[in-house]
Amino acid sequence: MPAAKKKGKNAKRESKSHTVIHGVSTADMTKEEIEAYVVLLREELDRERQERNLNALEKDKIINFWELTKKNLEDSRALLSKKERELEDADERHQLEMKIYRQKLKHLMFEQNSREAEAKKESLQGLSNAKDEARAEVRAIRNENYILKAKLRQQQVQSEEAVKMLKRKHELEMAHIRQDFARQTEEIESRAAKQMSLLRDQVDTQRRVEVHMTEEHKNNHIQNLEVNHERAFANMKAYYNDITLGNVSVIKTLRENIDELRSQLARIQRLLDGSQTELSQKTIALSNMEKENAHLRHVAKLYDSEKSAHLEYTRTDFCPTDPIAPPDWNSTKMTVVLTHYPKSSSF
Repeated sequence: MPAAKKKGKNAKRESKSHTVIHGVSTADMTKEEIEAYVVLLREELDRERQERNLNALEKDKIINFWELTKKNLEDSRALLSKKERELEDADERHQLEMKIYRQKLKHLMFEQNSREAEAKKESLQGLSNAKDEARAEVRAIRNENYILKAKLRQQQVQSEEAVKMLKRKHELEMAHIRQDFARQTEEIESRAAKQMSLLRDQVDTQRRVEVHMTEEHKNNHIQNLEVNHERAFANMKAYYNDITLGNVSVIKTLRENIDELRSQLARIQRLLDGSQTELSQKTIALSNMEKENAHLRHVAKLYDSEKSAHLEYTRTDFCPTDPIAPPDWNSTKMTVVLTHYPKSSSF
């Protein structure tokens, strides 16, 4: 509003003396410029009016808020005073209730003490009754214990008699087992001795037969070689005699015969070499058989030593009280002995 008044005064002054707008006099301005300036002034006036209305509204709001706040403050003070009075009343009621509670607590303590005294009396009475019952139970248990001990003595006597009977029975069984074991041992030893003797006889017989056959073959081969050699020597001797006594034709024929004889001699020489190699092989086979014979004798000695060791073991270390069946020496001992034999074509 003051700004509008100032502008109005300035406008009047300018109307009296040529008004200057933005450094330009109104006398020099055109109509359009003046109208634009008037429009600008009107817009500024409207803006000032809006600001005034807004300020008035804000003032009314502040006044209303202050009145409302003042009213709320008075209400709060009244409520606070009311709460203080209620708190005082509640405190008084609490004090009264505490007095009543203390009085009730005294009555309850008195009742509890009286009940505890009665409970003590009842517990003492029950304890005395329990002691009497326990004494009666102890007497009954002692009587039962005495009866059980008597039964236990009787059972011990019976068990001792049964043990004695079992021992006698066991001794009889062990005696029978010892007799059976001794009999089986003798039978096994006799069978083993028979089988060993048969095996030795078979091995010796086979060895003699093979040696005899080898010697015969060798002798026959030597005789054949000697006969062939003598025949060839006789032919050569006759050939040389015919050369000294025969003629040219005979010499020619004899030369042909010489060639044939040479070929025969070479063939005979080859046969002789083959027979010598065969003879060496036979001698080697003979030596091998002799070694095998020595090995078989060594195996027989081992069997005899094992047999004697077994007999000594059965006499000293075998426990006759152990009811174990005797081993089958036919299936174990002989198998062990036979495994010592070397592999040969003669078996």
